[in-house]
Amino acid sequence: MRPLSQYFLDGGRLSAIESTGGSGLTICVPADGKLVGAAFNTHVLVDADLTFEIFVNDVTTAVDFIVPDETPDESGSLVAMQSAPAGTSPAVTVKAGDSLHVVGGQEQTAARAVDFTWILERENDVGVDEYYLGAPAFGNIETTSVSALLAVPFAGQLTGIALIPHTVIATAGGDDHTFDVLLDAVDTTMDAVLPEGQADETGLVMGLIGPQAFVTSGQGIGMSSNAQQVAGTDVDHTYILNRTGEANLASRDLREYALDGGIITFSTAGGLSSAVVVPESGQLVACAFHTNTLIGTVGNVPQEFRVNINTATHASDPLFQFLDASVAEDEGVVMVADQQVFVSAGDAIQLRSGGEQVAVSVATLTWIIRR
Repeated sequence: MRPLSQYFLDGGRLSAIESTGGSGLTICVPADGKLVGAAFNTHVLVDADLTFEIFVNDVTTAVDFIVPDETPDESGSLVAMQSAPAGTSPAVTVKAGDSLHVVGGQEQTAARAVDFTWILERENDVGVDEYYLGAPAFGNIETTSVSALLAVPFAGQLTGIALIPHTVIATAGGDDHTFDVLLDAVDTTMDAVLPEGQADETGLVMGLIGPQAFVTSGQGIGMSSNAQQVAGTDVDHTYILNRTGEANLASRDLREYALDGGIITFSTAGGLSSAVVVPESGQLVACAFHTNTLIGTVGNVPQEFRVNINTATHASDPLFQFLDASVAEDEGVVMVADQQVFVSAGDAIQLRSGGEQVAVSVATLTWIIRR
């Protein structure tokens, strides 16, 4: 088992690796430490050694991830870092607020994509209760925009938000830019503060002002912008949470880790969530699920889900389900697996809907995997 000081953030899908190289998601690092490696899953037979150059704050590190030639289609593996200059150390240190992304070297011939997950290790002993939820890109903060709501996997407390802006922060009145912290799309009256003058491509852990924000499993967490920024600006951010929080909020097994599962349109039979790559082998024990629509199914039957592993639907029948009308609009639930399903490092997993839901419905989800 990996040390509990190591954690995982979804790197997204690298599309068109044969032509553009793909750049995937930009992630915001939540804690000082170092990059350890990555888990890659390929969706085509690899026909050359594939290099993915690692960038910190948009600057190359001269360190690559390398996916070996002849890696099979729909298979995954843990990938170590290798330095471009011969004989140099591949260490990549990061600070809270740094951004990370990769760019492929376009060695692949056949057109296809890969998915990957970052593996990082925090430097400071913050305790094993701390965990992180990486968020999709949050655009147009110069307007009253709202970020995607992420499904909270473990009850506890929000303790910080790491964020990196891609434009210098300059407001009309010279004030700081603020975000309202949302739970289930409702303002918590807690604000996150992005200082006036914060440089572009320079991140930080934003200060939180107001009452403490306690979260429960299945809630949707997000932010809304208060639009003080003048220029058009996108940001990347990661939520920093603690599993303990109030004494009456139960924490799950500390061997369990959370992995962003993306978005699923589950009103469509066979609808699939985004693929995410498992960074450490273990048991798929639960899925935190936050929906924008009241659950209402044909014939009041349960809404069912299975899991795809490396594009193949697992034999579980079903793996997850919840009852008709049991989840309201802008609410969530943690679905516990009905059967034992084990996954290996490098597997690409997706949630697959049975399509019982009537209204067009979208949900965000977070996988819970026990090491």
